[in-house]
Amino acid sequence: MQTVHTKSSVTTPDPSFRRPGRKHSVPSAKQQQGTNFQASDPAALQTGMQVEHPKFGKGKIVALEGQGPNKKATVFFNGIGNKNLLLRFAKLRILS
Repeated sequence: MQTVHTKSSVTTPDPSFRRPGRKHSVPSAKQQQGTNFQASDPAALQTGMQVEHPKFGKGKIVALEGQGPNKKATVFFNGIGNKNLLLRFAKLRILS
């Protein structure tokens, strides 16, 4: 008995198909507004301020700790939760 191998065509998945139970990505603030994101001075950040992050979107600073290059912020982002961000790397824009 002889086995015949055929080439199967590779198809591109339908972008509307989504697996059940998987989180769907939400366009980031940066994707929504382009690359014009201007971060505020980290020294001006205070607990309670509303801020925006280019990936996580809008959030509220719930805690600040450390000084200088080691200054960290805990920011609550809706739909994501708390994120601990090292301010020398994180780009936050003050909204209010």
